[in-house]
Amino acid sequence: MIVTRMRPVRDRWDAGWNEYDRMRRDVLRWADAMNRGFFGEPGFRIFPLVNVSQDDENFYVRAELPGVKASDLQLSATGRKLSIAGKRELPEESAKVSYHRKEREGGSFSRSIELTSDFDRDKIDARYQNGILTVTLPRSQSTKPRQIPVKTS
Repeated sequence: MIVTRMRPVRDRWDAGWNEYDRMRRDVLRWADAMNRGFFGEPGFRIFPLVNVSQDDENFYVRAELPGVKASDLQLSATGRKLSIAGKRELPEESAKVSYHRKEREGGSFSRSIELTSDFDRDKIDARYQNGILTVTLPRSQSTKPRQIPVKTS
């Protein structure tokens, strides 16, 4: 006599969740690898951190650049884009130093910010104080809000 045993429904139900759990672990492992970067490099970071705001007259770009000398900064403007580039040098340390955490990086950087409308490239003002770069970009006359008087008859 041949006896065939079927797995209980519970085991088949768990098998589906096991596959889901395996996929979830794979996605988390992938996300962790992206955070660390490929081949053990530091994770993807955006430097410098910026705030972009505007009023009726100007755009304002404020960038945090701690440890960067003003002479090591280059700004350029083309079209609607402002580019900030420079170099941050960190002090040399002994080869015997072992880090518990290393989040600050040195070296060259660049960042481009595209604004929503044109600005007057001839009147850009850039000021650097206490590690904060403030760039004022006057809005182009054609993009400024214009009051239109309403006539009554």
